[in-house]
Amino acid sequence: MEVLRRPGVATRADTWRAGATAAVLTGAVLGAGVAFVMHRVPVDDAYIVLNYARQLGLHGNWGMVDGLQSNTATSPLSVLLLGGLTAVLRDAPLALAVATTAQFALAGYWLHGIARAFRLGRYSFPLLALAMLAVNPMLMSAYGLESQLALTLLVGAGWAVVTGRPTAAGLIAGLLVLTRPDLGPSALVVVAALRAGRWRAAGAALTVTVPWFAVSWWWLGSAVPDTVVIKGPESWGGTSFWNSVPHYWSILPGPVALSVVPAAAGLVAWAWWWRERLAWVWAGAAVVHYVTMSLLHPGPFFWHSTFWLCGLGLLGATAVARCVARRGPAGVTAGTLAAAYLLGTAWTGINDGLPRGEFAPISFNWATPAQYAALAARLPAGATVLSPGEIGTLAWFCECRVVDQFADRGRFTPLLEERLATAGPVTRALLEANYARFTRPQAVPLDLRIDTRLAPPGTPGGEWTSLFTRKVRVVTVSPAR
Repeated sequence: MEVLRRPGVATRADTWRAGATAAVLTGAVLGAGVAFVMHRVPVDDAYIVLNYARQLGLHGNWGMVDGLQSNTATSPLSVLLLGGLTAVLRDAPLALAVATTAQFALAGYWLHGIARAFRLGRYSFPLLALAMLAVNPMLMSAYGLESQLALTLLVGAGWAVVTGRPTAAGLIAGLLVLTRPDLGPSALVVVAALRAGRWRAAGAALTVTVPWFAVSWWWLGSAVPDTVVIKGPESWGGTSFWNSVPHYWSILPGPVALSVVPAAAGLVAWAWWWRERLAWVWAGAAVVHYVTMSLLHPGPFFWHSTFWLCGLGLLGATAVARCVARRGPAGVTAGTLAAAYLLGTAWTGINDGLPRGEFAPISFNWATPAQYAALAARLPAGATVLSPGEIGTLAWFCECRVVDQFADRGRFTPLLEERLATAGPVTRALLEANYARFTRPQAVPLDLRIDTRLAPPGTPGGEWTSLFTRKVRVVTVSPAR
């Protein structure tokens, strides 16, 4: 029997559909806001991604600079997405802004689906979670890197698991691996959290990942990026990934503390809500990624911590929304604290300028993008220049070719041979298999080199002062020997 609707009376489906539209629009506005605030100050590694996107979108080259193929993009999915958008828009920074806007909008849609599954506020929960991501200083500082993409997919993984969509969960898990290969264990958590259909999800994940790694091995000469060899275990004076957050806190306490607050709420929520599958996905994937990276022992780059901190933060936002939905004194208290955090963090960012003009809230780069652009303007067009150690921003602005082991595989080859010579039998076998199709090119000849040296403040010729170290660097450009 057909149920007739009374004219002018909205059904429950209509109400939830309106909530979904509002969540998507809210996400788009917040994503566009992040792009506006941060578009002048991406960190140096974000410019590496932009270089890859420009080369792929405009020239069909998988590399950082004209005429040189490389394989140091940590996030193949980011490069493919941004490169595709750049091919259409003909502008990589615009492509990044559009991608960020779309990722926040998609996260809004998935958050609305989670709100519907748990009977949370169809407007308040997506707004709270999206705003938490948008104002987080550490995530904002990772603008241009794969951090927001990874978290958007983590939101989608939570939606797929709680709504019982194993194929979607598997596809998203596979995309997580393509976003960062070290997210593989977290992708396994997503599949394991499903109530049913785990094998179907695993098959979907393999369908997404295997083709790319096969193409990369055949075409680029290595299935996994060269950064596995270039970087490896790394420590900055005893600070590595596992203790990087306290280290950053000791130097930039304000923005780091504001980045940690949602994660602390998430830990409390996890102790209270650990039986829920959504907690298994968000908190489980976050903690597993922390453990994975601690075992891999990479350097303390702050964007490595965005996934586990914001993953826990998403769970914290869910707990707040649950308290608010139940009303009562606990709901009022939780809502007030959440609103105070969001407003206070946003106000702190506004006081630093809109849009930001020098450094991201958290940055350890030697110079601002504007200072790198000024140096690039001094370099002759068409020259091949050895980078001083940070390559992304300089390569972006220069009309020359800026190279190092990240851009020129001829300079990467000696590192690979050294790693092969010192590796144990298992690691050596894996490396040899990974690089079985790699042809060792010669390094391109240099015209100029850029060097920097630390100097006391006020030193004549001192050009760059790092936000993070407060140390002055003197920059010199000289003929290559």
